[in-house]
Amino acid sequence: MAEAVGRPANADVEALKAQVAGLTAELNSAQAESKFGPPVSAPVPATAPSLNSSASSKAKTKPLDRRTKAATKETLVGFRLNTIYNGQAWVERENRTYVVEPGSVIGTTRVERIDAKSRVVETTQGDIR
Repeated sequence: MAEAVGRPANADVEALKAQVAGLTAELNSAQAESKFGPPVSAPVPATAPSLNSSASSKAKTKPLDRRTKAATKETLVGFRLNTIYNGQAWVERENRTYVVEPGSVIGTTRVERIDAKSRVVETTQGDIR
């Protein structure tokens, strides 16, 4: 039977899953040796979308109002924004400088979004300005 164009073979998918598991274990080991945050859990496998599904069957979500979200966040104490670029920022905390991007963890807070235009790094515990 011919394989669908653009879709990976099952062996390729399994190889990628094994590679992700290995990298996750390596990351957990490295994080256990450092003080930058807890180990990450392995990603939950998602099912592949059906090729027969239509766009109209997808649930529509309401976009977040960024003004409301920004107004509810507090500025984090002890953090200072040094330099900011689209998708990357340099943040200072306790005489140390960290290069962060969305998904980075500093202590117990995770970076959610970096807005270079507004000079704000949004985290799970508040904003760094």
